[in-house]
Amino acid sequence: MEKSHINSWDFDGTLTTGKFTPVVGVDIVLTGRCHNESKYVYEKLRELGIHDIAVFFNYLHLSIRGDHSESARRKSAMHKVEVLTKLSANHTVTHYDDDPVQIEIIK
Repeated sequence: MEKSHINSWDFDGTLTTGKFTPVVGVDIVLTGRCHNESKYVYEKLRELGIHDIAVFFNYLHLSIRGDHSESARRKSAMHKVEVLTKLSANHTVTHYDDDPVQIEIIK
């Protein structure tokens, strides 16, 4: 059985540039941001004209993940690896990200 393809888009620094528009029902947003940051994420997506897209948030709370440190970026990358690995069981997945620390871990 042929696997369907999904594009996975990082939020900060990738989608927030306004250069990319994910396809609803095909693509997903995979962010290192936590659920308690969801209001900002959804508001920003609406500003960018992106509606009804699946968003996967980091399960770690901001107080545990940290904010903008290399450690926080690594924790966010590990979250992305977990989600991408699960999605890869039934789909081919291409992930787009701008963070070199996270890209190196996701490879």
